[in-house]
Amino acid sequence: MPALSNRMLYVCICLIWGSTWMAITFQFGTVDPSASVAYRFCLAGLILLAWSAWRGEGWRLPVQALRWAALQGVLLFGISYSLTYEAERHIASGLMAVLNSSMLLFNLIGMRIAFGRRLDARSLTGAGLGCLGIVLVFWPELGSIDDPSAWLGVAFGLAAGLLASMGNLVAQRNHEARLPLLVTTG
Repeated sequence: MPALSNRMLYVCICLIWGSTWMAITFQFGTVDPSASVAYRFCLAGLILLAWSAWRGEGWRLPVQALRWAALQGVLLFGISYSLTYEAERHIASGLMAVLNSSMLLFNLIGMRIAFGRRLDARSLTGAGLGCLGIVLVFWPELGSIDDPSAWLGVAFGLAAGLLASMGNLVAQRNHEARLPLLVTTG
């Protein structure tokens, strides 16, 4: 299988991650948001496990590794996305995207606390500029925070960013333990 260039990988991530906010709004209505999250990520997990098996990488993990993979999934895809869906019942998806960008700063602080990584000026500047850029894009939606329901959405959104960041820290731990990426994500 030929390797994709960094540019193509970046484009794929932007298209996939960027479209997730629209997908969330399409899922509202007939099914409870938590059920939508479960359906979405169970299907995605099965696809990743099938792809891993097809590539000959297998799909089984030892019990201890399975616990870490489960924690990663619960934090990164389960609870954080349930909170994201709940937040979007109270605020616009653009505002949720702004709140989700807080994950960048949570990640830097978490890497410092959990792994002793240095908080260098370059990373902090990059994360800060990235967050600022997202805030500027969605500035009009920030003005819509004027009622208790919207503030509840903001709280859910920030909690989602924090839990997703904790999931990222577990994913980093799993990476350092050399657990297979597709299997632990699946």
